[in-house]
Amino acid sequence: MQKITIPNTKLTVSKFIFGTGSLIKNIREKKQLYILSKAIENGFTHFDTAPLYGFGSTEKLVGSILKNNHQLSVTAKVGLYPPYGLNPNTVKISCIRIFYKLTRKMNFNFNTAVVNFGIKKAKLSLENTLKNLRRDCVDIYMLHEPIYKLLSCDEWAIFLENLKKEGKIRYTGLGLDKKNLVDFIKNKKIKIFNILQVNDSIDQQEANILIKNQLPLQITYGYFSSAKKRNIEDQNILPKIKMRNKNGAIIVSSNNCENIKNLSKA
Repeated sequence: MQKITIPNTKLTVSKFIFGTGSLIKNIREKKQLYILSKAIENGFTHFDTAPLYGFGSTEKLVGSILKNNHQLSVTAKVGLYPPYGLNPNTVKISCIRIFYKLTRKMNFNFNTAVVNFGIKKAKLSLENTLKNLRRDCVDIYMLHEPIYKLLSCDEWAIFLENLKKEGKIRYTGLGLDKKNLVDFIKNKKIKIFNILQVNDSIDQQEANILIKNQLPLQITYGYFSSAKKRNIEDQNILPKIKMRNKNGAIIVSSNNCENIKNLSKA
């Protein structure tokens, strides 16, 4: 797979970043690990995870593949947490997964995120994340869908700078949609963060907000999910996605090994 250096950083990653939010669709942990191994086999070198994903279990899965693969890099997140605690036990996770499987088609959401952008909670969360990922440092430490009015940017700036000095994080980031990005731009607070990860689509091109503000497309996501949601069928969508974000990285997520293989050849 093609490698790129994320604009305005020295971090080199696979063109496609493997998003782990949908791994929970596989009930068995063995299958989840198999999907991750196939991603590595097909050239993915960067993985995107968060405390919220997999009802709190996905970070440990990613950690199991990172421990013996030091060439891999990772995005960890903070601010959104699972309602069942950061590390639910195996029995609880098994029950949650079974219930998820049974109710998935009912659009029943029982994984509503707990929102907390306090520094005290963030400190505890990061230590837990580092332990789960089996790393002393995360490559990108990203605020997960932050709402500007819910956090103190000045306090976060000090906190993040201290984490860099301590060697616990390399780059800081904002992972959010166009609507919330506007608030950070208006209030001139995006300079606190090294990397902006924003949703985008082929038809609506939400990430144009970055271009209009002379900012590069560093990491984008949401192309396939938005096309599916809006019933857009396009056999040539993959080349269009790559052209849309020529220089940055693109988050994709799949539980289909053939799709993963096709992405590696794109």
